[in-house]
Amino acid sequence: MTSKQKVYGRSARLTKNLVLTAVFVAVGVVLPAICHMFGMVGTVILPMHIPVLAAGLLLPLPYALAVAVLSPIIGTFATGMPALFPVLPLMLAELCGYAFFTCFFKRILLFTGVKRKATVFLSLILAMFFGRAVLAAACFIMDAAVGTFSGAAYLEKALISGIPGMVLQLFVIPPLVDALRNKSAIDAR
Repeated sequence: MTSKQKVYGRSARLTKNLVLTAVFVAVGVVLPAICHMFGMVGTVILPMHIPVLAAGLLLPLPYALAVAVLSPIIGTFATGMPALFPVLPLMLAELCGYAFFTCFFKRILLFTGVKRKATVFLSLILAMFFGRAVLAAACFIMDAAVGTFSGAAYLEKALISGIPGMVLQLFVIPPLVDALRNKSAIDAR
């Protein structure tokens, strides 16, 4: 492989990662707004989690974290959702946890030889668990820092009401990841 081919390969990969990041951020802003337009409750459907988890499975960690950070911030200022306080800081923590753990477990499982389809499901389930653990830690930190905020009540509501959204994610994200991998030759980096 010549140095020119290496540069082109890196350039093409960078372009692909940037385009997918932009698409996932856009979906992370628009999908919650659409859900709210049709009366679907965001805390039940968890529409912003879908692009973040998909990004964690398809993109390298820095890009997945960019999706996790930019989606809720842009959503807050563009649509008012999530609310600036207390929801935005908690969602940032949770979504960054999802992005990190999805990338982390995807790498570990692929490295250990687990098949790709099993890797997607296992990474999703583990990331959901650990992402909610990050949310719990953020709730208790905010509870200690802000006396008027009830971290335990917020966490209990988020955990119980989010179960349908988590089930939806397990049905939507694996086929989405497969379709994006097959249609655009996205590898598992």
